[in-house]
Amino acid sequence: MNVADLSLPGKDAMGVEITDLYARKPPVYGVYRTARSVMVHFADETDLANAQRAELARLNPLRGEINGLIDGWRTSARGGARRARAERYDRRVGDALVVAFEGDVDTAQQLLTGIKQDILGERVGAGRVEYLAAALATGLGVLFLILLATLIGNFHGTSLALWRSAAAGTGGAFFSIALAIRSRTVLPDLQRWSNVIDAGLRMLIGAISGPVLMGLILSGLVTITLGSARFGPNLLWINVLIAGFIAGFSERFVPDILEKAAVSTDQPPVRPIIAEAERTRMAAAAGEAEKASEAPEADPVPEEAATDACACDVDLPDDQVTQDVDLPGASGGVAKAETVAAEAA
Repeated sequence: MNVADLSLPGKDAMGVEITDLYARKPPVYGVYRTARSVMVHFADETDLANAQRAELARLNPLRGEINGLIDGWRTSARGGARRARAERYDRRVGDALVVAFEGDVDTAQQLLTGIKQDILGERVGAGRVEYLAAALATGLGVLFLILLATLIGNFHGTSLALWRSAAAGTGGAFFSIALAIRSRTVLPDLQRWSNVIDAGLRMLIGAISGPVLMGLILSGLVTITLGSARFGPNLLWINVLIAGFIAGFSERFVPDILEKAAVSTDQPPVRPIIAEAERTRMAAAAGEAEKASEAPEADPVPEEAATDACACDVDLPDDQVTQDVDLPGASGGVAKAETVAAEAA
């Protein structure tokens, strides 16, 4: 089959129905679309076709990644919106391949990279919507079960406070998820069930953390201080709601408290028992050492204690004394006037 044989409607060399014909330049190349992906038809001349395959080979990984991201859109049975998105991205891929056939493969690679990023951004945006919807559905289900349990059980006092804290923890968890999605700090998975499970677990953690924190506060094991207000073991409904909301909003608050509590339950190290006599002996030894450190140091030569530092009053042996006649003559200085006059006469 030659490039000129490509037509719409028609089939390609593999017998697959052609749905769109993006470019056809006989006998050099052809770019078209089938129901499965964007395809190319290389040149009719063998050597040129081999050169084209070698040149466009580095684009194949990007084309494969793009096809993997939008394959589900092409065969979607839920309507034409996803199929329209797939056709739009296939058109952009076809235009990039035409640029590559015209000799600018580097630009074509950049175009395909941009197409892949756009598809990922759209998939992540859809994942955020699924994440938020799953969290909302889980939260409404938990609140419905709490309402049903409180109506049937007719709880009062501490038990009612725990149920209320569970409801407040559910609201706090949803509030945290909503803020994270708004600030783009939640990166959802490209798989739907992964998003549903993650969102549902976060909501359940918030619903469980609320009564756990309230139980710790009511038992007096934990106190919470906000500004000058301190939450103690009381059953005011506003305190119950605030404590539960804090536990649900901060995903790591209650787990961190439980981890610290687990560490504090370890037994302290056993200290050796010292006999009373041994303890007394050690105390006496310590006292003697302290007294010894405070006593003044002894003079190493007490017989020279009264001796002045000057050697003029010390009797020296004759062999250590230098006579005046043996001393060198004086030099320098200023002579007296009468001595100068006598020498001049």
